[in-house]
This record gives sequence, structure tokens and C-alpha cells, in this order.
Amino acid sequence: MFSIHARSMYSIPSFDEAKRHYERTPHPRARSRGDLIFEENERPLDGARQHHKRLVLNKDGSFGVVLYETEMIRYYPPAEDGSKRVKLYHHGSVSSSAFMWRHGWSLGNGAKFDTYEGPVWVPLLCNARHPHEYWSADLVFDARDRLIVEKSWHVQMAKILTSPERKRARREVVKRFAHLVKFAAQTVSEAWRPGAIEPKDAIRGVFYDDSKAAESDVLQWPIACSQGPTALNNRLCHALSLYLGDTQEVLPLFMPAADAPNWRAARNLRPAG
Repeated sequence: MFSIHARSMYSIPSFDEAKRHYERTPHPRARSRGDLIFEENERPLDGARQHHKRLVLNKDGSFGVVLYETEMIRYYPPAEDGSKRVKLYHHGSVSSSAFMWRHGWSLGNGAKFDTYEGPVWVPLLCNARHPHEYWSADLVFDARDRLIVEKSWHVQMAKILTSPERKRARREVVKRFAHLVKFAAQTVSEAWRPGAIEPKDAIRGVFYDDSKAAESDVLQWPIACSQGPTALNNRLCHALSLYLGDTQEVLPLFMPAADAPNWRAARNLRPAG
């Protein structure tokens, strides 16, 4: 799979580091077709010509850590009591995960933070993004970096529960689609060649439905196809779970760290609702 190169990028794990990097990094004068590549309130994170990875000073004094056109992290100035606020956005692409990892916010099956009542688990997962919410988490920490649960929020996650009858029905449908899965995977694999058609166009009419924004964003058919039949089968199974009416077991917000799911179970969590 294709992904950005994240290891050489400057890491911005906090507001203080964002401010330090912004102030000591000169505004690049590099131009493209006569226009400056970076706006006056932008600073590069990985070279003066890599505008798709940048730090942005917002009008309210916060700093946005941006990948392409998406603000992935927003750090707010510390409050008078020393508390710190950060908002996080998560998306299920390899580039987004690598980007968040570089800045310290993509931690396998989530992150464990200390609170006044003991450690809690926050789902910092690539799929922890609700279709109707831009941010996946809004976290507030005190001066000692303890999470203030009463002032924080994150997307509530759920386990997908499938009955034995549903599993059998799903296997039958997957079996019927097996030849199409193989065809789509081969077609899109060839489409990745330079100069060939776009992957989404290669399988439009087979599986990809552009009219279902939420489903297509989660399923990512073109990416799954490029990974081969096995990955596409997994995506198809998830699509069937949406339409076959599988039930959900909703996890509590800021659940105790001792009860947190392991990395394998966490990968199968979905936003509740």
C-alpha cells in the first residue's frame, strides 16, 4: 500500500512543541508557479516543498497539525490553571495512521491515561471516527498530564456481535461473491500501474457505491482491492454485518484501563450507533 514517509517528519506531541517549532522555523519562500507554497501562518514539518505536511497557526491561537487538507490534531494554548486541551481526528488510511503515530497519537489498540480515579482507556484507533463528528476525541489534561474526564470526550465504541445464524448466512453470501472478489482484486491491482485508470473507477459497479458516503469511507473498497482477495473478503464481511443487522455491545466512555480490549479485539471495534 502507498503511504507518506513519516519518519523524517518533525514530531509535534504538544502545544509547547508546536509553538517552539513555529517560532524557530522561518516561513519558506519557495514558490510554485509564482505563488508561495506556504501561507504566512504555515510552517513545514518535513521540508520546504512538502506542503501536505504542515503546522498551521489558527486565528484563536491554537495550532493545527495538518495532513493534506485535513487538520488531524489541534493543540490549544494552556489555560490559566495549567490545563491543556487537544483534539484528535482519526481516519482509516495508512498515511493517516503513520502521520498520527509520528506525533504520538496512534498507539495500537488505544492509549491509557492517568486520571484522578486511576488509569482509563481512550480508543486512539484509525476507525475511532463517527460519521457525524469531525473529531474523534477532545481531551483535556491538567498541569501534571492527568486526563480530566469530566471535561473530555471521545467517540463511543462498540463491539459487533454476530449470531451463529448470521455468520452462516454471511459465509454463504461471501461464497457467492468469491469470483467477483477475485476479479475486482485482480482488476484494481492492474489499475495501480502508472497511467492506468483510477482504482475506484476500475471497480465501480462491482462493489463501490459512491452514494453511501459513510459506508464507502469505512470500507475503502479501492484500497482493500489493492491488497488482494483476502482483504476484500474482510471488507465484504463488514459490509454484510451492516446490512444483516448485527447487534452492538456499546463500550463505556473512558473505561478502566484494566478492562481495555487487546489490540486484536480493538481492531474490530466500530463507532457505536
